[in-house]
Amino acid sequence: MITSDDLRNLRAGPVIAAGRMSDATVRGLVANHGLKLGDREARETGNPRYDLADCARVFMLHLLMNKARQPGAAAVWAVNAAYPYISEIAEAELCAIDTGDAPECPRYEAVLSVFSLDVETNPEIRLWSDPRSVADRESSRGLCGMIVWDLREIVRYARDQLVTELGHSSLHDLRHDFADAPEGNE
Repeated sequence: MITSDDLRNLRAGPVIAAGRMSDATVRGLVANHGLKLGDREARETGNPRYDLADCARVFMLHLLMNKARQPGAAAVWAVNAAYPYISEIAEAELCAIDTGDAPECPRYEAVLSVFSLDVETNPEIRLWSDPRSVADRESSRGLCGMIVWDLREIVRYARDQLVTELGHSSLHDLRHDFADAPEGNE
């Protein structure tokens, strides 16, 4: 069985590979655009270490830059805006891996207009149960031109890819899934 310790204190290689980005691209985004990644601020010397939240951030970069074709600076802006939410979800997931329970964390969605993909614009991040969010899901108005991502699903995908990258099976070595998760504290 995999434990939360297996998904903490990692080197860049497996985290960046699981996030589906190239090492040089990610390092360039950190150096040139201020991407928040790893424990650089906490370390005085040595190479930074990474965890599940960092892998989810790299995967979100992959989605923004490679799938939505957003420029690097704007993608970093959006990922840095989602930083605390991804950290909260990933920490709940890591705790749940050890206990075998479903993670209890809020369900956030990031909403980004396709018309702002080429500029540094923060996504709107709101709770899944927020009335505005429910109205958007139940209405056909405003669906053209909006990218909506469930941040729990981004963390879930990153978790499965990271577990696989580390040589485990996400089907056999993990005891739960987000599908079992309650909404958490909202």
